[in-house]
Amino acid sequence: MCYDRDRLAQSSDYIMIMAYDQYYAGSKTAGPVAAINWTEDTIKLTLKEVSADRLILGVPFYVRYWESKNNTVTSTKAISMQAAQTLADNNNATVTYSIADGLYIASWQKNSTECKMWLENSQSIDKRKNLARKYGLAGTAAWRLGLETGDVWQ
Repeated sequence: MCYDRDRLAQSSDYIMIMAYDQYYAGSKTAGPVAAINWTEDTIKLTLKEVSADRLILGVPFYVRYWESKNNTVTSTKAISMQAAQTLADNNNATVTYSIADGLYIASWQKNSTECKMWLENSQSIDKRKNLARKYGLAGTAAWRLGLETGDVWQ
């Protein structure tokens, strides 16, 4: 909690929370851009300082592709939702659902490298929109337009 959100909310029309980058480019281990339970915890924590009608939830329109060796990240990059699906398809990835994260995980081996992605898609975006509704938030915003698939707008 590096910001005084309570004070910021007093002088702002809206406060937007960046509920993504739970695991980011500098992370030492691979993980989701934003697990659903982590997103909900972030909302609940922020609501202690900012009223729901002034809070906008930032959602990820991107996926982080991870390469690791011996459980240590060797490479990572942010890619579009479509690029992630294509990468998974082209590598015959094993796709499993993580109950803990509320997301699908695509994984495969490339030589001695473990490749992994926690997939953002229309279903994960729906879960985030439902959290915004559940807590009566002012709305949602996304990072970054153009990285989403068309079905997220339906």
